Amino acid sequence: MAKGTLPTRVLFCTAFWRCPYCNMRLLFYFCLVPWLNHLLRQVPPALVQRTATRELLQIPADSPLPPSCMQQARLPFREGGLELRDCSAMTPATYWSSWADVLPALHRRYPVVAANAVAYLLTPAPDRAHNNECLTALEEARNTLSAAHADLPPWDALLRGAAPPAPPLSDDGEAADPGEWQHGWQYYTTSAMHARTRADLVMAATPGDAARYRSCRGRNNSRWLTAIPSSDAPFLSNPVHQCLLRRRLGMSIMPEADICEGATCQAPLDPWGHHRAACTRTGRIHARRAAALQPWQQVFSEAGYRVRSERLLRDTHLPTTPADNRRMDLVAAPGARAVGARRGMPLFADVTVVSVHTRNGDARPTAATIDGGVMQQAVATDRRKYADVASSSQACLLVLGCETYGRWCAAAISIVRELATLKARQAPPLLRGCARFAWSNRWWALVGVGVQRAVAESLLRHGGQDLVPHAPTSLAPPLADVLLDL
Repeated sequence: MAKGTLPTRVLFCTAFWRCPYCNMRLLFYFCLVPWLNHLLRQVPPALVQRTATRELLQIPADSPLPPSCMQQARLPFREGGLELRDCSAMTPATYWSSWADVLPALHRRYPVVAANAVAYLLTPAPDRAHNNECLTALEEARNTLSAAHADLPPWDALLRGAAPPAPPLSDDGEAADPGEWQHGWQYYTTSAMHARTRADLVMAATPGDAARYRSCRGRNNSRWLTAIPSSDAPFLSNPVHQCLLRRRLGMSIMPEADICEGATCQAPLDPWGHHRAACTRTGRIHARRAAALQPWQQVFSEAGYRVRSERLLRDTHLPTTPADNRRMDLVAAPGARAVGARRGMPLFADVTVVSVHTRNGDARPTAATIDGGVMQQAVATDRRKYADVASSSQACLLVLGCETYGRWCAAAISIVRELATLKARQAPPLLRGCARFAWSNRWWALVGVGVQRAVAESLLRHGGQDLVPHAPTSLAPPLADVLLDL
């Protein structure tokens, strides 16, 4: 490590906590966290704790975060946190995992060195001829993980190349997203620790907080947190960013007391925004849905579809009555250069953003006990409403649903995956895997940021009408520009 590197990074981390710009978090996530993870995998835990490195992953002592919010913030994105990992809790898992990943390669190239290391670890401490600080720290790390009920293989099994268990399938039955790499032992050990922490949080939480914890996790639910603001579409202003981060942690977003502006409501507003997110008497929910249409319209347009928004069913090619006033949010007709998802049929999409809380701040039925329970009910309601479209052989019904904290329904996840796969076929063969990841990454950033911006602005604005100005659909960027955002 170069002289002066560690103090420089400590100063950088201190500046991060005091920086007034919310997008500074992206520099921390993409620049500092990988360096810290590399360091924690190489240095024994005891040495890490004795250096200034421990300050880099610690939330400041004067932080206003309550203990439960701090615990959630230290969870990874996939578990509903903010990736502000706790250094003292991670060091045993990262250090043991680095050795577990490297032992098979060490055995193939230097079998004598690997055999001596395993023999040292298998020998009781009083019978060892000498003390090896690194290997002793490795044994202590294993004991710490074993005490935390982690199921770890013996040393000789690791020497033979024992692999970690495969990660469980997601809600949509898929093991990985485009671009997701094969996970090693660190993913397995830290995931077990974080899953237990999250389970403890849910167990001790009120039903309202438990609903929030469940809604904050899920596949692609946190893509808006890592979207690089390379253009106006994935950019979040400081007020919007602050609102979303505070809502994710269950903190208040409204400093003043007020009443609902709905003429037939007039209920007092709560500081967490639950009433505004669920009240149907103000126009905010309709404005939120209208704003959430725009990123999906952009996605389908980039996939080659001719997209129309707010179309009455009687104005489409589906047989219906002239008095049918049902409206589809988006109708995407496959053009000559469309990728042809869902066997090339026209896509009839209904975009819905639902809150997991009622107007009184209570958890909706099943929200506190089932992951995505509120979204499943909303999808079932939409499919009953458009049953004739769902059963039609001339169109494909898509319910593009999202909970206000970011959890997506299975149909939204599967259509983006299919669009990205088909769009990548237009790239040269050697680039198709990378192109699939790039388009999926871009589209999840667009819809993730767009929907979360709509949620925040529907809470922060004084009126429900004209939530955001209409953004015209733009042309799809060249593949080279999309790859630059990876």
